[in-house]
Amino acid sequence: LRNAMGDSVEHAGIISRYMWKHPLGATVQVGEEALRIEIPYGGEEISPQVSCVPANTFKPGTFVVVGWSPDPPPTESQVGVNNGCLVGAFDETGRAIDAPFSTPVFVSLHYTAQDIAHVDPQSLAIYLFNSQEAVWEKLPTTIDVQNQVASALFPHPGKCALLGAPVEDLTAPRTNIRLEG
Repeated sequence: LRNAMGDSVEHAGIISRYMWKHPLGATVQVGEEALRIEIPYGGEEISPQVSCVPANTFKPGTFVVVGWSPDPPPTESQVGVNNGCLVGAFDETGRAIDAPFSTPVFVSLHYTAQDIAHVDPQSLAIYLFNSQEAVWEKLPTTIDVQNQVASALFPHPGKCALLGAPVEDLTAPRTNIRLEG
């Protein structure tokens, strides 16, 4: 291996526990029947993101996209638990479908005790980003404490995050520096 100047370059590889080995999302073409999409997370045997699309939610030929997405920045009132997701759809020509789903899409997110160590478990809920108003909207969420799964119905495509109230201060301090002279 040589760099742009022609010098020989050698370096040890970096081991990644997930990159290229575990998918960060999936795109599936809709047919006539209901659809279930599971996205693994870091090689765990339990699939922490499951999306179920009822039959007749989309016209056959539509592509449904589900994947992992970063959490929003933490605030004083809510913080993500590293389980953000994206649910979208594209028609057969590749144009994004922004309209509400004809039937809500079921999404469940698996979490671990470590994921929620810094939040009040009673406050956990799935939030869906409203891109028109640039706000995160809380969805009615079912929490299965035994199986550590949060589930909600998505009324429209968008980014989601499993958020909760922080039990400690997690927001980074802000510093303003003013240079003069």
